[in-house]
Amino acid sequence: MKAISLKKNYPYIILALFVLVLILSFIVVQPFIVSFLSSIVLAYLFYPVYNKLKSKIGNETVSAFLMVIALCAVVIVPSYFAIDLLIKESLLLFDKLSTSSLPLLQSFSPIIDKVTPLLFGKAPELVLTIPYFLLNLFITLFILFYFFKDGDVILKKIEEIIPLKRKDKNLFIDEFKKITHATVYGMLLTGVLQALAIIITFYIFGVSSPFLWGFVVLIFSILPGLGPAVIWIPAAVLKYFDGNNAAALGIALVGILVITPIESFLKPKLIGDKSKLHPIVILLGVLGGIKLMGFIGVVFGPWILAIFATFVKAYIKKIED
Repeated sequence: MKAISLKKNYPYIILALFVLVLILSFIVVQPFIVSFLSSIVLAYLFYPVYNKLKSKIGNETVSAFLMVIALCAVVIVPSYFAIDLLIKESLLLFDKLSTSSLPLLQSFSPIIDKVTPLLFGKAPELVLTIPYFLLNLFITLFILFYFFKDGDVILKKIEEIIPLKRKDKNLFIDEFKKITHATVYGMLLTGVLQALAIIITFYIFGVSSPFLWGFVVLIFSILPGLGPAVIWIPAAVLKYFDGNNAAALGIALVGILVITPIESFLKPKLIGDKSKLHPIVILLGVLGGIKLMGFIGVVFGPWILAIFATFVKAYIKKIED
């Protein structure tokens, strides 16, 4: 009798064990989720470069290793120093605002007086996180190496295990490619280009904390309804009223001739009409993603919501059919 009962409940037991193992697996890898997601973004961005390098060298392992070394030198290590510079410029800006004689800025003094000691108090904790940062960097590079080396195989395996019919599977994969292209190239890459333009322009024309404002532009360029103009137009106006007409004109020209075309022409072209990322999805995805995953959430927040919308679309289509 017990044997019959066990046989009858066997599928449920297997399902329960699978869910348990899935939860435990997530708990194990959860501290390194950001590293895993970062490696996905880097692999997606630079996989075309890897393919070209592989075609010339003819060896997958060597090509993947060279790509990881190159990215470490060009992207990841400079990012560490960029974060350090961002923190320093933030503290410098807080200090300038707290000592400013302008009535508008003086109204923020109580807030600044509370925030600044908090930031300085957190500085020792940031130093203690350096070993954790190095560990995450190693994990990111390690995963990235295998994403380059075995990327095609991994994608084929994922496609095989998707529990959908071929028609629905093709719909899901197609939407996945469009959304990923829109979030990574359309929003993140154009945001980086605009941020670099702001950093260089503000540095040349003497605007304080150029790297900090570049980071703000990166976030604003992704959020719908804002954009880089929120930063560069006030900067040009302030330089004009400060009597520095050349700097005001220079910032305005870069904004009109460089930054605006990236925002108005390049970004829509890269995103494309087919991705159909609604502004609400982008706004909630970016803000929620940053809160949940840090900066990498800029990409994965909208992506997760868009993929969820794809599942809903496929489900509705299935009901209609």
